[in-house]
Amino acid sequence: MKLVGIRIYEFDPQLRLTTVRSAEQGSFSGDGKWKLEGVKVTEIKGDSASVSSMPTWMWETVLKPSILTVYQVAPERLAIATLYDNIRVLGSSQKTSRFEIALWGKLFYPVTVLVMMLLALPFAQFQRRQSGMGFRLFAGTMLGLTFFLVGQLFKYLGVLNAWPPMFSALFPLATFSLIALTMQWYIERR
Repeated sequence: MKLVGIRIYEFDPQLRLTTVRSAEQGSFSGDGKWKLEGVKVTEIKGDSASVSSMPTWMWETVLKPSILTVYQVAPERLAIATLYDNIRVLGSSQKTSRFEIALWGKLFYPVTVLVMMLLALPFAQFQRRQSGMGFRLFAGTMLGLTFFLVGQLFKYLGVLNAWPPMFSALFPLATFSLIALTMQWYIERR
């Protein structure tokens, strides 16, 4: 990954600007290091400032290319390790609930598949000569679509209402698991 037009601001403990570094471009060299080229350094001390330049400078930081592209890719499309890194880095200064909900959604994805299978099971248990197959197919499809849409709705509601991320990811799973088990119990009693 290559960056262009880089500016790095450094502050002292009293939050006074001490150094400004600007670079024409930089590239990630691994291990949390960026190689910056065409660097100009402005150091501010009291009422004076001094400017110097250097052809290259190694910048050591926690910023990785995956973190810098965090807002270019939807959290649902990021890998679990990348989501975890983004939550860890952004956690102290920014709201991370969208990333946390995506992380829990990925961790509970196998459970989501099991819930979908549980939802399909009552619709699969019918006799071939029994009428209403078209209705069962339609009802099963609508129930699966409702499950998907409620899951998406809870992701957005969790972000908007600042709900705990684990609740936002698990509540639809628990609710539809209960619906599936209730339907299965009803089918078995008939």
